[in-house]
Amino acid sequence: MCNGWLSGIVPHLPHDVPVLVDGDLTLRAQHLDDAPRMTQACRDPAARAWLPLPAPYEESDARDFIARIDRGRVEGTQIEWAIERGGRWVGNVGLHDRRGDTFEVGYLVHPEARGTGVCRRAVQRLAAYAFDELGVSGLAWRAARGNFASRRVAWACGFAVDGTWEVPHPVSDGGVVDGVWVGHLHAGEARAPRHPWWQPPVLDGGRFVLRPWSDDDVPRRGPDEQSARFMMGTQPSPASYTDWLLTRRERMAAGAGIYWCIVDPDLDEPLGHIALQHLGAAMTRGTGELSYWLYPSARGLGILQEALDLVIAHAFSPLTDDSGAAGLGLHRLQAGTDIDNRPSARALRRAGFRQVATERAVLARPDRSPTGALTFELLKADDRLAQNIEPAVVPTLRTARLVLRPWTVEDRPGEDVELDRASLRYMPPGAQPTYSTWDEWYHRRARQTDEGQVMWCIADARTDEALGAVTLFDRAAPVRDRAEIGYWLYPDARGHGYAGEAIDAALAHGFASPTQDGLGLIRIDADTDAENTASQKLLRERGFREWGRAHSDYTRADGSISDSIYFELLARDYEPTRS
Repeated sequence: MCNGWLSGIVPHLPHDVPVLVDGDLTLRAQHLDDAPRMTQACRDPAARAWLPLPAPYEESDARDFIARIDRGRVEGTQIEWAIERGGRWVGNVGLHDRRGDTFEVGYLVHPEARGTGVCRRAVQRLAAYAFDELGVSGLAWRAARGNFASRRVAWACGFAVDGTWEVPHPVSDGGVVDGVWVGHLHAGEARAPRHPWWQPPVLDGGRFVLRPWSDDDVPRRGPDEQSARFMMGTQPSPASYTDWLLTRRERMAAGAGIYWCIVDPDLDEPLGHIALQHLGAAMTRGTGELSYWLYPSARGLGILQEALDLVIAHAFSPLTDDSGAAGLGLHRLQAGTDIDNRPSARALRRAGFRQVATERAVLARPDRSPTGALTFELLKADDRLAQNIEPAVVPTLRTARLVLRPWTVEDRPGEDVELDRASLRYMPPGAQPTYSTWDEWYHRRARQTDEGQVMWCIADARTDEALGAVTLFDRAAPVRDRAEIGYWLYPDARGHGYAGEAIDAALAHGFASPTQDGLGLIRIDADTDAENTASQKLLRERGFREWGRAHSDYTRADGSISDSIYFELLARDYEPTRS
C-alpha cells in the first residue's frame, strides 16, 4: 500500500474515532466517565513534572479536555483515543496534525499502568493504524528534555531522537524545562528499538561497588588541579552536576555510552567515575572507549585497577538484551591519555592494554600549549595476564665510585654539553640528551620506565653529578624474563672505567633473583655498531658471546648506515666481574 506522501494524497484524520484493538488493550473514543481516572493521572507528580497541566487539576479540567479534543477531531487537527484495559481507562494516546502527511503522537498513562508495557503497545498499535490505514508518511514525537519515561516509550516503538530543540518547555505550576527532545518514525521503519538503551548494572568488586550515578551524588567541590588539567571539563562541579548527569543519561538512552559511579559500599559515597563511550559508532561497532577519573581521596589505593577489571569483564561478556545487564558483547576496548598523565597510562598497562599510538600536540589546552596523547587498546582475544606491564622500579645501586639511581629533573645537562662524534656515530637518535632536548628526553624516559624499562642515571658517588646512563629494556616482549642492556657516557666521563663499573652493577641486579631484590632474568642481550670496538670489548670482558651480525640494519644519529653485532649472556653462564 502506498502512503499518502508518495501517492500525492494528503491523509486526513477520520471524523469518528475508530476502535483499535491489541490483545487485552482497546483504543476507543474518550468518554466523560473517563474524567475521574484522567484527573488522578493529571494530579500525579510524575506527569505534572513534564506537562503543562492546570493547578489544581479538577475533574472539570478533564471534561474540558474531552470536549476540546472532540472539537479538534471535528476540525481534523487531532484525534485522541482512550486506552482501556480490563474495562478501565488507563491512559490516552493521540495524533496531532503537524504537516498534512506527518502527525505528532502524544500519550499519557495512569500511574498504575506505568511499567506494564501499556503505553508502548498503544503507540505501536496507533502507528500501525497511522501508517497502514491513514497512509501517513511519518510520525513525530517530542518531550521535555529529561522526560525519560516518554523517551523510553518512543525508543521501544522505534522512534529516532533527532536532537534537542533549545527552547523553553512549559510544565505544570508555572515551571519551565530547558530544551525539548524531538524525534521521528517513518513509514516502513521497524517499530522496535533502533539501538540499545544502556543501563549500568551494579558490579561488586568487594572493596567497592560500581553503580549508576544518582541525583544525590553531587560533588562537594569542583575538580582539583590534576582533574582540571587532564579531564578538561569532563568531571563535574557542584554547579554543573545536574546537567552533567542528564547528558550522560541521554547518551545511555541513545546507546552511545554507559557510565558508572565508583562508590564505597559501606558509606555509598562516590569515589570516582568509569565509563565506556562511543558504543554506537557504526564504523567501530564492537569497540568501546574507556574513560575514568577518581576524586583525590580515592587515588593511590588500587581502586581504579579493580574498577578496570570489573568493567573489562562486563564489556567482553555476551550481550543478552538491550540494556547490557549481563554484558556488552564488545570485542575491543580503546583508551587514551594525556602523554603526561603517567598514573592513567600505568593503570592501563597494568590492566593489560597495549600502547598502539603516540600523537604529538593533539590535545588542545586553553591555558597552555597543546600536548601529546597516548592510545591504548585491549582485545577480547588478548591474554591480559601475559601482556600486562608493571611500572619498573629503579633501585639505587652503589659501586666503589658510582651511584646508579633514578633520573631527576635536576640532571639536565649544561648548555655546553653537546653530542660529540662518538655519540652521533654509535648511538641511535635521541638516546643521549642535550640541554635543548632534555625536556622531551626526560618525559620519554619516564614513560619508558612505566613500560617496564629500568634506566639508571650513572652518577659520581662523591658529587652526584650525572655521568651517563645504563638501561635494561625490552623486558615486556616477547619474554618477560629477558632484557637488553644499553649504556652511554657523556664525553667528559669516558676513559675512567665508569661504563664497565656501571654495567657490572646492572648485570648483577638483572640476574639476581626476586628474593634478592633482583629481576630474575635468564638472559640479557646487547647489540653494538660493528665499528664500536670499545663497546664490544666491554661486553666480551663480562662474558657476553657474539652470536650474529646484521648487515646495513643500523642507522646512526648522523644518518650513516652500518652493520650490527649481536651478543648474549645467559644467567647460567654469568660470573660477576671481579674488580
